[in-house]
Amino acid sequence: MIKKAEDFIPHPEVQFFLWQGTFITVAGANLAIIGIPAAKWNVLTALQTTYQNAYVIAPPHGDHKKSDVKARNDARKAFESGPGGIRKTVAQYIAKNDAVTAKLKVQLGLHVPDATLTMARTAGDCPDVQVKSNTPGTMTFNFKEAGNPKGRGKEAGMHHSLIQYSMGEPAPATADDCIKHIEPQRSPHTEIVGNSGKHLYGFACWVDTRGKKGPWGTIFSAIIT
Repeated sequence: MIKKAEDFIPHPEVQFFLWQGTFITVAGANLAIIGIPAAKWNVLTALQTTYQNAYVIAPPHGDHKKSDVKARNDARKAFESGPGGIRKTVAQYIAKNDAVTAKLKVQLGLHVPDATLTMARTAGDCPDVQVKSNTPGTMTFNFKEAGNPKGRGKEAGMHHSLIQYSMGEPAPATADDCIKHIEPQRSPHTEIVGNSGKHLYGFACWVDTRGKKGPWGTIFSAIIT
């Protein structure tokens, strides 16, 4: 089965919220190069304002009224894929615009050929995660920069850690095989996972302020008490 190419827009809500803020900021600073007309830029930023206001009322990972969550989701859909939204803007003014360099596309959080992004990888590029179940049905995640017992990714400009995990056998081969995820900003982080007696397996990466993910670390595991 051929794996579908990764979309340039992050799917998880927190990552999208971070990414879109950077996208609009960078695009707004480069309107002369990108060539977005003022009228269309006003439409795009109005859609952003509606989405951001709805996000503040109903951010993810919390209990909110269904109507507020629906308003946030509807606002994101319009901002992301509606008339005058991000996808149409990228397709019309950025994707095939020779004036928009690969460097600028990276600053916008868009995908460019792998050769442009190739760089030396160091241990601190991915989190070192330790997990332990102290109380029934919970798991505590401790994460830091590999090789730096005090690092939390902040020194490298990272916003939070993305942890994807699954419970039970067999162990997942990659992060894409995991079915659950959390996005903690502080270590340690304790999560209610349930399923006492099962193995928990997972992978972690850093996410920067643009919502871009770094490389995944090695698999970690523990038994849920």
